[in-house]
Amino acid sequence: MKKNIALIALCILWMGLIIISYFYFDIFVMKRIYALHLSAGNGSILWWLTNFGNGLYVILAVFLAGVISLMFIRHRVAIIGSIYLFVSVILTSLFCDVLKFILGRYRPSLYYDSGRKLYGFSFDVFSRHHWSRYESFPSGHTTIASALAIGIFLLLPKWRVPAIFYMVMIASTRVLRLDHYVSDVMAGMCLGAIGSFVLYRIFYQRLIQSQFLLNVKWIKQ
Repeated sequence: MKKNIALIALCILWMGLIIISYFYFDIFVMKRIYALHLSAGNGSILWWLTNFGNGLYVILAVFLAGVISLMFIRHRVAIIGSIYLFVSVILTSLFCDVLKFILGRYRPSLYYDSGRKLYGFSFDVFSRHHWSRYESFPSGHTTIASALAIGIFLLLPKWRVPAIFYMVMIASTRVLRLDHYVSDVMAGMCLGAIGSFVLYRIFYQRLIQSQFLLNVKWIKQ
């Protein structure tokens, strides 16, 4: 009970920080990064790093991990863990896309490239042109990376530090490439973490406690 209250309090605090960032830090940080003229185009280091959070690549990697668990490791816990990670990444990604569509937040490029300094949200879905430029909040790459990282954090204690490092790295590259504002990646972290944690409680733990794969002879228990 105390852990749940602490987690809820942490989520509320984090959401408060997202709001503060939106009003006071997003544009400030974006302008400072823009002034640095970082090399962030295709083929750059930032481009390669940020692609480790690409939804398609992450989903394929988790799927392959599941296949390896099923075909070679053949351990019930490993197989269920792979299924859980796959479901977490898929569902949080879909929910993130729905939020992007509804909220329609302007990307940083619409602030410094449009000449109109567009900032905020465009809730009128019919007036949007070039849809990808209205999909800044929350960050999809960060949401997926966070869902995967927190899933690994919960399943594999020895991999907690690399998992958190991976999540922070993806979030950082999204800001440094000017694909997102700070509040976008903070929201992505929050969404991915909450989604992964909730699914761990209501999906993974229940699957572990169920009869799923218990009577399959070639799978280790």
